[in-house]
Amino acid sequence: MRPNSCIDYILSSDKRKRAEALEYLYENCFPKVAAYIQSNSGTEEEAKDFFQDTIAVVYKNLLEGKFRGESAITSYTYAVARNLWLQQIRKRKIVTTSLENDQLTDGHNDEINANLIREVLARMDVDCRSFLTGFYYNGSSMEELARRFGLSSTQVARTKKLRCMKKLGEIIQGYGLKKDHFII
Repeated sequence: MRPNSCIDYILSSDKRKRAEALEYLYENCFPKVAAYIQSNSGTEEEAKDFFQDTIAVVYKNLLEGKFRGESAITSYTYAVARNLWLQQIRKRKIVTTSLENDQLTDGHNDEINANLIREVLARMDVDCRSFLTGFYYNGSSMEELARRFGLSSTQVARTKKLRCMKKLGEIIQGYGLKKDHFII
């Protein structure tokens, strides 16, 4: 089944087509959703429950025209599942995220990821946070950073970056996460 026909099938009044589309979503999305939930403090049973909630939200959003078609329906379904799980995690007051480089183009999802990055960076000392923000977000060169932070050379700036990344890794691990959850 093509992703575009999946959307048509979901919106169809034909129950067989809807069932076929839902089966397609289950086969193509559930394994990734389950892996994400289980790697972020969840169980297989919770993954099954959240996937059902996800399908309900996706269906509702399709009916209401909220799906803009900027990504594949499978990517959109994964994004919805991930956002629902992040909301659940926040309710439990467990900080977690997965900023993996998936095929999502949903602006809401980017906003959630940016907020989680800011939350982790807020735990760092100001100097390291400014240094990493300058390098990764502002695109400052090592030469620029060395001048701005009063460092004697670009090699000293590289060393500072490595030390700050080590501190960031310790903060991430302190939350019970793995470094590979974050792509900076």
